[in-house]
Amino acid sequence: ASQAIGYGKAMFVFHMMRLRIGDAAFWAALRDVYAKRLYKKTGWGHFMDAFAEHGGLSRAEARTFHDQWFTHPGALQLAMDRPRVVTVAGRREVEGVLIQKPPHFNVRVPVEVASDTATRRETVSLDNATAKFRIRMQEAPRTVAADPDFDVFRLLFPEEIPATVNAVKGSNTLAAVLAEDSPKSWEEIFRGLLRGLNHGGAHILSESRFSAEDTAGKDVLFFGMPKREKGRSLLSKLGDATVLSARAFRVGEDFSSRNADTMFAVFKRKQRLVAVFLPVEGTNVETVMRTARKITHYGRYGRLSFKGGVNTGKGVGEVSGSPLVVDLENDS
Repeated sequence: ASQAIGYGKAMFVFHMMRLRIGDAAFWAALRDVYAKRLYKKTGWGHFMDAFAEHGGLSRAEARTFHDQWFTHPGALQLAMDRPRVVTVAGRREVEGVLIQKPPHFNVRVPVEVASDTATRRETVSLDNATAKFRIRMQEAPRTVAADPDFDVFRLLFPEEIPATVNAVKGSNTLAAVLAEDSPKSWEEIFRGLLRGLNHGGAHILSESRFSAEDTAGKDVLFFGMPKREKGRSLLSKLGDATVLSARAFRVGEDFSSRNADTMFAVFKRKQRLVAVFLPVEGTNVETVMRTARKITHYGRYGRLSFKGGVNTGKGVGEVSGSPLVVDLENDS
């Protein structure tokens, strides 16, 4: 939690201010703070004063920005009312409404409309419950997206959150499943992996127990390749880009047993997580143990491969979409 505030949110505040005042003013303000405050106790107020001076913000604007991101709890909860294409004076326009739930923030939200060959982006000021927008396009618009590059500090929709190690750590419904006929040492290694993932108290299910229980709606973590139909069926529904077996694995183009002996991957299926820790058959116990201990340190990744306990590849898992991206052709 402290890392999320001290690093994640603080970095996001700098990012939003940089977009607000522009690169030249932003870097000039930081140089100014460095020159005047080096070796002195420095607070956010000093940064806000510099951003206001170099970025042309009024004291009121700087104070509003400071107060809402540093003293108010929570984050923006953004939604977009069903946008539509209208014709005005023979030209196509996309109109819609941005909505925020209380507590209200004063934010500037990028809205982007795309056609087959062009995009147009405008910034919409949202300081109350709603704000209307209207964007003119030369060609037939295909999609409209609010905050398409995640430039605003806001609560994400479940569909926008990638499948990652941290997502497994935060699961409230995790079912931990040990592959049938696993070596005896694997259960203890699995317990260590679960402790690293904040699930040290989780009960490890055998495959037979997992097959018999009603696990609908639960997140699942497999240790080893399942052999029974229920587990294999679940993994087989992860898409053609994923091929998993006891002797080999492949996830997309970049993660393969050609250059690794163990993988950890997290997938999303109907907004539930399916994760698998998979050593290739024949990988020695020491390597499996060494690799399992490292997984917790790669929280923001959802694709990991290792060889001899050394990381050989990492990447972010997929997202399933966003309610803030609308296909105008299907919704017109």
